[in-house]
Amino acid sequence: GTAKYSVWTFLPRGIFEQFRRVANIFFLWISIMMIIGTYGFFGYDFFYSPITPWTTVGPLAIIVGMVLVKEGFEDSKRHKADHE
Repeated sequence: GTAKYSVWTFLPRGIFEQFRRVANIFFLWISIMMIIGTYGFFGYDFFYSPITPWTTVGPLAIIVGMVLVKEGFEDSKRHKADHE
């Protein structure tokens, strides 16, 4: 078949595919650094950021989520074509 995912592999494999892209890894790294800076790590505050981590986590989650929905839709079409 031509389908890339199964029901069980869609989320882990889809997320793995998304974070093979350098831009997504970059924004994930920036988000992690902002979370550590804002909320601390083991009681230590490393730096202060004037903006909240959600300004990078939110858009990253929305973009990755939208791409996963698109991939799921395309893969469901592939599954349907495979069964015809």
